[in-house]
Amino acid sequence: MALESAMSSINANNANAKIPMGPKRFKVIHRQSGRKFNLNAELVIGRSKGQIRFAEDKGISSRHLRIGLDARGIWIQDLGSTNGTFFQDQRLEPARKYHLKPGDDIQLGEQSFYVIEDPSRNEIN
Repeated sequence: MALESAMSSINANNANAKIPMGPKRFKVIHRQSGRKFNLNAELVIGRSKGQIRFAEDKGISSRHLRIGLDARGIWIQDLGSTNGTFFQDQRLEPARKYHLKPGDDIQLGEQSFYVIEDPSRNEIN
């Protein structure tokens, strides 16, 4: 009987607990439109190539920027673009990976983005 009482108490205390569901998930948000893109591995942003495209923005190269995940977190890499990518108001050195944290701004051409953690994919109730 004491065991049943203890188990009942544990279950009641954990009823609202969130259970982790593997690695963290993130979304890339386009600031101007609010569009959200899942960041599961890597995304490429470009004018004519990549998962996210802006054909009308002449400030964006055909393959401009990669965004990805590694053991350290979220990273971005300018792919040798003509007009550059800006992070924290600094132009990125092409081909070098820069780590960022959720909420940091990324600017390329006339477009800006930021990354958020996607809690709906990280936990279950």
